[in-house]
Amino acid sequence: MKQAIDNQTIDMWEPTSHGGKSLYRFYIETTEGTEVEWTGLTLTKAKQMYAYTNQTNPSNVVRSGWEEMK
Repeated sequence: MKQAIDNQTIDMWEPTSHGGKSLYRFYIETTEGTEVEWTGLTLTKAKQMYAYTNQTNPSNVVRSGWEEMK
């Protein structure tokens, strides 16, 4: 089961207008099979979120990653 996209938190991270630049998404998948994603991120923010997740290594996260949104 896939969780709905979190479109409330995104405004805390980055503005929604991207000025023609590429946008990225960061996602995590939990041990329960739930996938949570943040979209509309800059490359820097997506990499920061990925690095933080790897550093803190939450026990309920099976996988995480970032990718460019098409």
